[in-house]
Amino acid sequence: MGNNYSQLLEKKQAKLEKLYGILEDTKGKIKALESEINTIKLTQDAEQFGAFKKDLAAKNYNVDAILSAIRDGRIDLSAYSTRQPAQTHQSFSQTPPQQNLGFMESMES
Repeated sequence: MGNNYSQLLEKKQAKLEKLYGILEDTKGKIKALESEINTIKLTQDAEQFGAFKKDLAAKNYNVDAILSAIRDGRIDLSAYSTRQPAQTHQSFSQTPPQQNLGFMESMES
């Protein structure tokens, strides 16, 4: 009977090792695909930024001075953001919730 357990353990261990191999292979494929996606996004961003810089330069704007002012915080672009500011818990805690304690009054009577 002990032999059956040994064989069963060997089979299960072999299957586990095979699955670990598949998992590691899959992780490698995921990382490679993520890297490709990031490269595509960076290339797209670079092309869009290049077109933006050319457009500004064509309008006789000093692109380097504008970018420097944005980096230094002298130009605030937050008014042009397309993203909504994240809600924080502080915004909810500024007005405390009204508590209905009427049930306590009914218990006292």
